[in-house]
Order: sequence, then structure tokens, then C-alpha cells
Amino acid sequence: MPQRRRLQEGDFTSGLRHVSHRTALTTPQAEAIRTRGKRMTIETDKAEIWHGQNEMYRGFETQDRPRIDRHIHPDCTIWDSEHEALVFGLDGLNAVRATRPTADDQPQVASLEAFGQVIDVWGDVAVLRHMLVVRFEGDTPDERIRNTGVWRRTSEGWRVAHNHEDVLAPAAS
Repeated sequence: MPQRRRLQEGDFTSGLRHVSHRTALTTPQAEAIRTRGKRMTIETDKAEIWHGQNEMYRGFETQDRPRIDRHIHPDCTIWDSEHEALVFGLDGLNAVRATRPTADDQPQVASLEAFGQVIDVWGDVAVLRHMLVVRFEGDTPDERIRNTGVWRRTSEGWRVAHNHEDVLAPAAS
């Protein structure tokens, strides 16, 4: 078994380095790094990111756009499942949102369920992968979405810097 090494203070100062918490830390819960004067662990970073992702979904369910947008970096890029071109920034996202059908023109979302999260943190950058099931009212079948988000730590906390979502084919019955 290869010997694990402890994180050094300079591990994250020269840019993104691939130091996965699964291979680099002896015990992720006990291992902490100093970040902007605040003691953070990889586990608390993961919890903040997952909480942020779920806050965006709650914002969607309650039609609270500011609740969603506060977790998105203003200079983000997005591969939206219903828009072919890469979206640049919150202004670009708002332009895409403006072209979406109104609530009366589409099936109504009953609930969102996010699960299966895998989060890796490397200093001020993290990648979150998870599944999302969108349940609709009436006879509309559920929609399964595979999501990958790149998160970046800012002075305001973790923000989505890039998001990629793919709608999967309906599950076989």
C-alpha cells in the first residue's frame, strides 16, 4: 500500500493540483486546511457545496431566482440541457431563462430529488457530480438528469463556476 502524505500548506498555492482527499489525507474528517483565515475541512467544504446545490433546487421549486443565483459565479459557464450553445455568465443564463416556455406551456414540476453526490475538493476548486430526478404533476414521466458542476471558493463562499447537465433517456420499464 502506498504511503499517504499529509497536505502541506503550499499544496494549493500554485494552482490546481490533483490531491484527492481519498488518497492524500489519512482521515478526511480530522485533516484541516487553513483557508482565508477560517479553519475549513474538506468535509465541511463538501457539506457547503452540497447544501448550495440543494438550495438552488429549493429556489427552483419556490420560484426564488435570487436564492438560485446567489450560488452561481457571475462569470460562470453552463451547458444547459435544453440550450445547445455554451452559456456565458449570469447575463447569458438570464437570456436563456427568458426563452423558456412559461409555466402554462409546460408540465408542472411536482418535486426535485438530488442524490448520489460525489464531491472532490482541491483547495479553492471542487467538482460535484450527482443525479437529479424531476417529478412532474399528472402523467408526464419523471426526467433523470446527470449533473456535473465545477465549484470555486470565493470570498462569499462556494459558487458554481461551470455546470453541465444531461437529460438521460427514460429508464426502461
